[in-house]
Amino acid sequence: MSRITSSANDEVSKLQQHLSLLRDQYSLLQERCSTLQQERDVAVAAAGPDAAGSSSFAACLLAFVGQLYNKSEYSNIKVRVSDETLLCAHKFVLSSRSQHWCSINEGDTLDWSDLGVGVGEAVMQWVYSGDLCQQHDTDFMMMLMTAAATLQLSHLLHRCEEIMVGRVTVKNCVKLYTTADDISANTLRDHCSALISAHWDDFTSEDFSHMSGPLLYAMFKNKTSRPLHAAVRHKREDVVFLYLIEFRSKLPSSLDARDEHGSPVLEVALMTGQESVANTLLEHGADINSLDATGATLLHRAVARGDEFSSTYLLNNGASVNCQEKCTGMTPLHVLVTGDTADTTHDTTQHQHSSAATRSAEQHHHRHNYYTTEPNNQKVHQRHHQQNGSTSGGGGGFNAYDRNGYDIRNSSGVGGGVSPSFSAASEHSMIGSNKHSLSPTSSNTESVEEWNASSASASSFTVRQKEKLVKLLLDRGADPNIQDRQKRTVFHCGVLSGDLEVFSLLMLHQPLHLELQDCEGRTALWYALFSTSSSSRPPLTTDRPAVVAPGLNSTSDSIPQMLIKNGADVNAVVGEHGDTLLHVCGRQRAEGAGLLLVESGAKVDTNNRAGETPLHSSSTTGVTRLTAALLQAGSNPNAQTLATTVSTTTGAEATSSSSNMSGTASLSVSSHGSSDTCLSTNPFDEADSPTRRSPSVVRGSNTAP
Repeated sequence: MSRITSSANDEVSKLQQHLSLLRDQYSLLQERCSTLQQERDVAVAAAGPDAAGSSSFAACLLAFVGQLYNKSEYSNIKVRVSDETLLCAHKFVLSSRSQHWCSINEGDTLDWSDLGVGVGEAVMQWVYSGDLCQQHDTDFMMMLMTAAATLQLSHLLHRCEEIMVGRVTVKNCVKLYTTADDISANTLRDHCSALISAHWDDFTSEDFSHMSGPLLYAMFKNKTSRPLHAAVRHKREDVVFLYLIEFRSKLPSSLDARDEHGSPVLEVALMTGQESVANTLLEHGADINSLDATGATLLHRAVARGDEFSSTYLLNNGASVNCQEKCTGMTPLHVLVTGDTADTTHDTTQHQHSSAATRSAEQHHHRHNYYTTEPNNQKVHQRHHQQNGSTSGGGGGFNAYDRNGYDIRNSSGVGGGVSPSFSAASEHSMIGSNKHSLSPTSSNTESVEEWNASSASASSFTVRQKEKLVKLLLDRGADPNIQDRQKRTVFHCGVLSGDLEVFSLLMLHQPLHLELQDCEGRTALWYALFSTSSSSRPPLTTDRPAVVAPGLNSTSDSIPQMLIKNGADVNAVVGEHGDTLLHVCGRQRAEGAGLLLVESGAKVDTNNRAGETPLHSSSTTGVTRLTAALLQAGSNPNAQTLATTVSTTTGAEATSSSSNMSGTASLSVSSHGSSDTCLSTNPFDEADSPTRRSPSVVRGSNTAP
């Protein structure tokens, strides 16, 4: 790759050298052309009607006029070229160059001091000799060309244009175009216009800053299909007004037109930080709730790209806060809460300055997606592996699905990772895209942690900004109980984000519907107990039996404790088989979560459809402290399951007996039909798991709690 780059650089250098040589040759040809023109003029003068002796007269006359430059002989007027310099001039010589001077009187003094330093002398030299030095820099040549237009010296103007055409570059073509248009230098203007068209996307706001409003407006209409978008993007409010005046009969529909990147002009104004332009657009009827192809509003898009200025402006000007994006069903509050948080080690003021810089027209030249979701979530997976370790190796890793079809593995080998059947990361990235359909996939094994991290990859608010916007959304009427396409509320998303401060703000909303379940029957408390995604708290799940729930020994509540204190149902049934949260804790060896539920008053003898109690689950997986807590809380160790099962341990088949286990807790796990996964096929017996006997088969009906 480095060799190819070096070769390309060498080729560019050679082409630049060739271009420089061509420009030098062009200048030489221009000088030769000028000389030939002068010789032709002499020849034409010598070939007049009185040819005899006329050639010598014409030649002598031209030579004589050239010698009169700044001579007092025959001088009848003066020319002031600067405050200190006054040149002698001759009316008949000036009049022969331009009709503009035919009306001057003898003894008059012409004031050319405002033409620029050295420009007056250069004009006088050309008037008397026809010579024009090409060694002057571009700025001087532009002043000379302007002076030629002012003094109506058409031949000098044309000569300057020929020289300047060879000096036009991408860097100066806009400035030269402006000057050429002002002085009607059509040859130079057309050349610059062609170069501008070829490099239109390379220009910034600064390149157009010196152009007048009408001229720039005409250029935008000529060069772009969306002149209003171009005017806003380049921060030219005067051009915006010209557009609104010309197209007032087509308002407001023309204000909601989107450019090739899907942005209405109001969004462009907000992204570039132009509040006054945004106010003007709203006053003229721009739709603040305009929807893109996916049904996302401007507020959805602003929140998703981490744009505090745009989000705050939209909220303060009546943007809809509960509008759901049609593909994902997410509200702006969903998008905000699932969003990532910027590095808080940087000063907030520094971040604000950075945010203002990113709203410049150059950065928002639409060379990027508004949501900046990474392809294939590569960054998300890298971050997930850095936090949780490699998926390979590691003792105690689960290698199975539970009976409800949930993947109870996570990437670190610690129990509790969950795989929703729908990839929420891909769902979130669809906001602002052109995708219109969602198809859940049952084979997706993406963990909850990856769901949370990847769905948040678009936003980059600081913690303080995020809290401020959450509060502002709630104050404007945002409802955190609204469910998206996967039936997740903002509380589900808030749990997965792990942001305690944001979640505390959500808890202030009334009413709270914490019992709402997502499409897989999971409540917000389920995610709080079994998700290891939160960066603000340690996980509640573990394969080591000594871990207790976080927050129990601290002064501040954890997210599960906040949910429970605000009315979350600790006895919520998860899935179609009637498992309670305590059942799941035992099965996933989530001892800390189970202890918290027991301390919070969860029912310890609730039966699922197989007749199993939480004690069955905890005993099967060998979670000793949870088993002891359940027994202490009154769980019946004699409870029996409803069905006969065949169980295997550590991959070896074991034939079950038909005898009852009287006086001991049953270690069997029941099946719900031949098509379901049999939980008594114990996936948890790994090499480092406690050694257990093959569970016996229990027959008979369930014992009353």
